[in-house]
Amino acid sequence: GGDYFHSDSMTKSQTVKGTQLDHVNMQQAIEDGTAFFNDLMSFVIPFSKHVHIISVPGNHDSDLAYVWGLGMKERYKKAVDSFNLSLNTWAAFNIDRCGFLIAHGDVAKNRLPLLFASDAKAIWSKTDYHAVFWGHFHKEVVNDDNGVVTFQVGTPKPSDGWEKRKGFVMSRKKLELFEFNKNRLTSIHYLES
Repeated sequence: GGDYFHSDSMTKSQTVKGTQLDHVNMQQAIEDGTAFFNDLMSFVIPFSKHVHIISVPGNHDSDLAYVWGLGMKERYKKAVDSFNLSLNTWAAFNIDRCGFLIAHGDVAKNRLPLLFASDAKAIWSKTDYHAVFWGHFHKEVVNDDNGVVTFQVGTPKPSDGWEKRKGFVMSRKKLELFEFNKNRLTSIHYLES
């Protein structure tokens, strides 16, 4: 869903558009991000019949994350069914009768359910349950938007200086694991410290 790394530059802490960020040790961020992804894959691959990875860009790190993703795609090309990297701001897919659209959430957030129905017609038409996932705002919000369940998910990352200055520090720091059967969402697991 994007913003895997806080910055789009190794030598400056700034977003894709050049917005200055609080300093981030990008070498450490890439080492930590790679270690986390490798740990996740070492758990997922042995316990899953199929593994598909889909990546969409965020507003902080789209270029850097894409290049890093190419390395991960090469590393896991024999271990996963597919590894799709995109520079498009959203991606749609289905698993059985459940249709999903994922995005970072900084672009077209309020139009994502309609974009899903109009631009991913093939997926929309063969699915009964429709869900849209995004992050960007770092807090959990769930809404049933006329039959499309939208999930704005939080983040486990600690608050940085900008968030502290703006007062965006009250959301729970967590990851969410969504579990589906062939037809619908069955549970949400909250992974938090």
